[in-house]
Amino acid sequence: MRKITVIVAVILIISSCFAGGVTINYKKKSAEVNEPAQQVKTETKYVVKEHNGEIGVFVGEDKIPVKILNIDFDGLREYDKQQFKKGLTLNTLYEVLLLEEDFNS
Repeated sequence: MRKITVIVAVILIISSCFAGGVTINYKKKSAEVNEPAQQVKTETKYVVKEHNGEIGVFVGEDKIPVKILNIDFDGLREYDKQQFKKGLTLNTLYEVLLLEEDFNS
């Protein structure tokens, strides 16, 4: 009987310490945790425009193209030339590749 009482007492002590520790840690963590800074989701935009007589792909507002497309700028219709001088904003590189393919076919 004495062994059972000791075992039950040990179990109660351990469980109360564990429960108390979880509660204390939880409260402590809650007080210490800072809210993460709200992240603004930014998407990369690609601007396709005329650059030194060629059609360049720019990332955002960069001044230097990351790629020169295989499109003959001088051979374009006047309307298309004006569009490329203004710049076309595309959402994905896939759209850039489709644009290049359209002008090469």
